[in-house]
Amino acid sequence: MGKITGLPEDTSPSTDDFTVTVDITTGVTKKLKWLNLAGLFQSLVLPFVYPIGSLYLTVDSENPNDTFGFGTWEAFAEGRAIVGVAAAGTFAGVETEVGAETVTLTTAQIPAHNHTGTTSTDGSHSHGLTQDAVTTSPSGNQRTYLSGGSGQQLEWGDLAISSAGSHNHTFTTANSGGGGSHTNIQPSITTYIWKRTA
Repeated sequence: MGKITGLPEDTSPSTDDFTVTVDITTGVTKKLKWLNLAGLFQSLVLPFVYPIGSLYLTVDSENPNDTFGFGTWEAFAEGRAIVGVAAAGTFAGVETEVGAETVTLTTAQIPAHNHTGTTSTDGSHSHGLTQDAVTTSPSGNQRTYLSGGSGQQLEWGDLAISSAGSHNHTFTTANSGGGGSHTNIQPSITTYIWKRTA
């Protein structure tokens, strides 16, 4: 800390005055009037409380230079939460801006889930039934086939179904989700934050 200088000295002290040490290095004293206290605090104490690089939080939108009468101040961290600097990781380094107000998930971030779907009805067809042999001498593994009033015997193994009707089906998967973003904000309360730059 440096010297506190430039205080208005009262050359005609009275009982309403008081003595204050104004030079923290040499201990030199001056007589000051009580009325000088506000100016002393504003012009000499506050600059030590808020050195360059300090932050000032308030719910008043007035620039601290107008409030305190010293320094150059700029709005700081507008729309952002303040997090302490970490030794490593995302928050390493002072005044590092990270994070987003809204987030849209990537495919890899979407939780595992299922979809429903429908199959097309394409490929309507029919199959034919053929007999390879007819016998008039029935045996135990044959069946009587009646046609036009006359009976014929068919062997069980003589019936065949054709393989006609080869085709493909298309499958449609139902969509799920809207693809929008979601809010990514912690419970917060807003205030004005000022940073002293000079």
